[in-house]
Amino acid sequence: MTADNLVDDSPKDGVIKYSLEAITASGLKQSSRFKVIDFKELEAWRSQLYDLKLIGQYPDGVGYGNLSMRAEGEGFYITATQTGALPNLEISDYPQVLSYNLSSHSLVIQGSKFPSSEAPTHSAIYALHSEIKAIFHIHSAPLWQKLLEIGYLATSDDIEYGTPEMAIEIGRIYAPIEDIFSHNLFVMAGHEDGIFAFGRNCEQAGSAILRIYNKFLLD
Repeated sequence: MTADNLVDDSPKDGVIKYSLEAITASGLKQSSRFKVIDFKELEAWRSQLYDLKLIGQYPDGVGYGNLSMRAEGEGFYITATQTGALPNLEISDYPQVLSYNLSSHSLVIQGSKFPSSEAPTHSAIYALHSEIKAIFHIHSAPLWQKLLEIGYLATSDDIEYGTPEMAIEIGRIYAPIEDIFSHNLFVMAGHEDGIFAFGRNCEQAGSAILRIYNKFLLD
């Protein structure tokens, strides 16, 4: 199976910055290996974030926001690119990223669709700690601006999303932090509106987002 067999409905505007190093022959069947119970849990959180407009689609047609969950075998399952506009996803909308090569900025995947453009960043976050199980990436202009104003943990403003530099930057900002789970949310200063949260489970990742949402947008 080659990249030509994948379904890519994304705008041709450079949203995806990685390359695909290999696609396994069993790719079309891989989605069935994502446990239904895990899929439903991730989808429940995605639905909640979608309702809050923290996941969605911009007027120009570019989707935003993505979620992932560590796979029991290797890698992780992540929402496919340009699925932000969809209120509900199917299990096939979660391709599996088996590995990420930093030097070639390439992914090895299984699945019938391209992973989110943020897949390399998700990979870098999972590499921080073996107990990280879930990662949520949202967009919110007011939250992004507020967190930067108060000096929240953030990546450098000269580093773009979905790049090898961003993957390296994740390691840099967390290197001095002993307990990363007590700082499990950070802002992407160079990626307007972008915020990431992670946790040992979906609840921990999602709660980190809801806390700042309730504090800064509802109070």
